[in-house]
Amino acid sequence: MVESNGLSEIVGFCLLTSEDKENVSNMALTFKNYNPEWKKIKRIMADKDFTERNVFKEQFPDSQILIYIFYCLRSISRKLTCEKMKINSGDRIMVLEIIQSMVFAKNDTDYDEIHKKLEDTNMETVINYFNKNWHGIKTEWVVYFQSKFMNLSVIELLNVNNVRFSFSLLFYCYRKSNK
Repeated sequence: MVESNGLSEIVGFCLLTSEDKENVSNMALTFKNYNPEWKKIKRIMADKDFTERNVFKEQFPDSQILIYIFYCLRSISRKLTCEKMKINSGDRIMVLEIIQSMVFAKNDTDYDEIHKKLEDTNMETVINYFNKNWHGIKTEWVVYFQSKFMNLSVIELLNVNNVRFSFSLLFYCYRKSNK
């Protein structure tokens, strides 16, 4: 849960032996049974796991599902290997930097311009992966879109996402968001 000052609070905790649909559904149902005001939940921060996100969308239909930046970047980095994408290490670093720039796009236009840079690389395996898995859900992982749902600044969202960034990156994000 995130309150008006951007501070988050854990409202539930569950250990699962398996993150399959049945277990995640049972977890959500148990949470709802013990929390009669669950309909007031507006946002749920999750990782990229499709099962988890689909169950949350099903069980909490009026809530916006948002993806932690850390999980977004980690998942993309794990998928965009030189072997899987048939690219060299220099190209891999370049596309990861482009995608990281998308995470911090300052608005729709900025996101579209950065996405065009990715398409201009002509790395079809990377572009196809990205468009299939991430482009269509940009409102869930791009900080600019997340801030619309959470009414928080970029700095506050980084705190919610619990990601440790260097001062220079934090300064860069702050500066870009205030232009």
